[in-house]
Amino acid sequence: MFSRKYYPNPAATDDKIPKNTPLTLTVNMPGDPGDAEPLEVKGVVKWLSVNPSISYKFRVGVQFPPYGDGRGCNPGHVLEKIKLIEGIYGDG
Repeated sequence: MFSRKYYPNPAATDDKIPKNTPLTLTVNMPGDPGDAEPLEVKGVVKWLSVNPSISYKFRVGVQFPPYGDGRGCNPGHVLEKIKLIEGIYGDG
């Protein structure tokens, strides 16, 4: 699953986003196997560093809360959708 693997390419941005800033990540999947609604996942910025490449000024690391019905959680249906997409496009 995505959350169990290290992803060596963090998100990139031109904005200097302060640590602990809450974010909502909206993901649109072309050819989405389910409904056409984008996924919305809550997260918090945990680190920011200067990007060594010339494409964007900064790299940002985001921590996502767990999925479930509890307060502050990402909706469980989003996790199910991520699993579906991973099953189709994942390398495992």
